[in-house]
Amino acid sequence: MSRVIVIGAGFSGSAAALMLAADGHEVLVVDRDAGPVPAGPDEAWEWDRRSIRQYRFAHGLLPRGHRMMAQLFPHLVERLREHGGLEINLAHAFVDLVPGSTHRPDDDRFGTVTARRPTFDWLWASALADEPTISVCRGVPVAGLLRGADVEGGVAHVVGVRLADGTELRADLVVDAGGRGSPIAELLADIGVPRPPTDEHDSGFAYTGRYYRSPDGELPELRAPIITPMGSISLLTLPADRATWSVTVYTRAEDRALRPVRHPDVFDRVLGACPLHAHWLDGEPIRDIASMNGVTNRIRRFVVDGVPVATGLVALGDARQCTDPSLGRGMTMGLMHSEVLRDVLRHHEAGSTELAVAFDAATEAVIGPWYEATVQNGQLRLAEMGAAVRGEPFAPEGPAAVAMALGRAKSVDEDAARWFVELLSCLTTPDELFSRPGVLARVVDIDTRVDQRAVPGPDRAELLALVA
Repeated sequence: MSRVIVIGAGFSGSAAALMLAADGHEVLVVDRDAGPVPAGPDEAWEWDRRSIRQYRFAHGLLPRGHRMMAQLFPHLVERLREHGGLEINLAHAFVDLVPGSTHRPDDDRFGTVTARRPTFDWLWASALADEPTISVCRGVPVAGLLRGADVEGGVAHVVGVRLADGTELRADLVVDAGGRGSPIAELLADIGVPRPPTDEHDSGFAYTGRYYRSPDGELPELRAPIITPMGSISLLTLPADRATWSVTVYTRAEDRALRPVRHPDVFDRVLGACPLHAHWLDGEPIRDIASMNGVTNRIRRFVVDGVPVATGLVALGDARQCTDPSLGRGMTMGLMHSEVLRDVLRHHEAGSTELAVAFDAATEAVIGPWYEATVQNGQLRLAEMGAAVRGEPFAPEGPAAVAMALGRAKSVDEDAARWFVELLSCLTTPDELFSRPGVLARVVDIDTRVDQRAVPGPDRAELLALVA
């Protein structure tokens, strides 16, 4: 078996470390944020995880991610339950809003146990500490890569890392799970490797959110979809663990008129003007309002024309591909990508060219469709918001029109609601869903014959008055 260094002890890095250790590999995890591991979820909320920009923003584990955790780490799911993890059926959260709807036996596939991101980080950190075959080094960033003798002519070979304190650590494989802020391109350049070809652009969204805690242990009633488009804004109301929840307002980053929403009184006025969402403010704020923009959609290519940029190194999760977080797919895609790495490493030598090429191909096959679908969804919503800002109708064509039709149909038809949640949950890709006999025709029929009432809330003029 191989010696593996994992850079980053976030969701993807921790999951990969546990999977690889279970396969018999010797694993060392290096994380730039200092310890010690918090005693529990409440302490984790105050953990200084400055390397994770979105640490205290809304997070959730989608049903596919939960299913993977239940299969791979059942003891962690049970620990999450014991410490206040929220059991929720995502389909029911949408289906129950459709008049006359009922629950079905196969709705179990939409179940999950979810929590705030700090709670998940505490869960993973505790699991790493409990695993005797995993070593963890916290509080010292990786400052460089170690280059060894090439295993393939003309291709750099990575044999380890150098920490900021000068310590050199060697391994058969280095896994970069450093997240969105990974400096891997710069680290490769430092050892004479061309930067990986990168396709990167700003997602175009700005996010403003806050967490609340229930005064009586009860969570707010779901009266509108968890994700609610509303003209030039979108609202995300997400229940979480230990009687907490988050409220997030999404806007176009370039919509300067709505920037005051980051002020608490304006944030409250906007939510208070939304009849189906105002009650989500009826809790105790547990931290100041947080704002974030400049979040990019980015994919790095570590194999070009069949040749690796380097051997002995792979990039995992957000270090390879990251998207805007509005659909909450990041943690689930991280689990999927970690499983891809485990499976490829079962069949190929850790530092080999074959592993680098096979991992790239498997990543494209498994993660690629979800990356593309998530980016396309975000760009579609961004365009719709732009039309609302300009006071123009929005009527896309082709696949975008079908996506919009399904988004409307989910509010009036329980089959459409389940189809929508299949996509949201990473259980089914858009191509798979709409290739089923009758699905496309049914969505179009629902959209053309049923009166679609907008979710009540302020129009653009009223919104501008609220933030003025």
